[in-house]
Amino acid sequence: MPGKMSPSEALTANLNEIPAYLRTPIQAQLLAAAGRVRDATDAYIIGTLMGPGGFYGVDVPTSLHFPLDHRLHPTMGTEWYWLTCNLEVDGSDGQDRIAVLVLVFRSRAVSLAVQERAGWSDIEAQIVDSLATVTVATRADSFIARRRRNTQWPAMGGTVEFGGDPFVYRCGPDVLSGPQDVMPLNCHIDDGDNMKIDLTFSTGLKPENAFYLQSANGIVGEPDPGFYYSWPQLDVKGSVSAGGKTYAVSGKGWVDHELSMSSVAMPAIDWPARVSV
Repeated sequence: MPGKMSPSEALTANLNEIPAYLRTPIQAQLLAAAGRVRDATDAYIIGTLMGPGGFYGVDVPTSLHFPLDHRLHPTMGTEWYWLTCNLEVDGSDGQDRIAVLVLVFRSRAVSLAVQERAGWSDIEAQIVDSLATVTVATRADSFIARRRRNTQWPAMGGTVEFGGDPFVYRCGPDVLSGPQDVMPLNCHIDDGDNMKIDLTFSTGLKPENAFYLQSANGIVGEPDPGFYYSWPQLDVKGSVSAGGKTYAVSGKGWVDHELSMSSVAMPAIDWPARVSV
């Protein structure tokens, strides 16, 4: 659309608005990289290397509201769903086991102020990255498979979708989906012949009683304000494909939903310490 900033223009404007005391020692290199950004992965790396200058968002949460806060919060800072499973291959009497880890991570490419100047929608301002690891330990096989890079940025043609009712969190071919209160949660990872995951997470508890709040009633304070809650001891069932084989599996799983924003009040002198963590 005429008048919109290009990805390079917006990333450059975003870096230039960072206060001097929050700029990283590699500010010049990041500006050069922003000027020639090629894809979503480049932008993701630039955002990661911004350090404490990468503060995005407004309205730091002070309480959690169910089920409203199960949706994505695109005006706020980094946000992710973390899913882990300890599974048995059906019919193996526990002798064949598979572990699964899935992370779908949303971050802002630019601040709200730059987004407005760029003429972008909330979706265009998001970079979403999905990662998955499958560990196979059966009587016949023992190996680890990892999903190939899947970073999506709509400003550069990527496919991202957020929805609250029904719940949906899409990163290209990978999707988390379910009802408004999330459970049962469907996890679909599609990395072609390398890996496929189709699992359903469910609980016999009422959705509003099935999770617990981390930190102080789910709210995390400075220096990384946000929220953090977990769904433990979930029933998991479905299929996992890796290493040229497909396994029907069932077992137990865990889901975290977290949102975190860096504090702009943090002194610049603390930046090297944070980077080394």
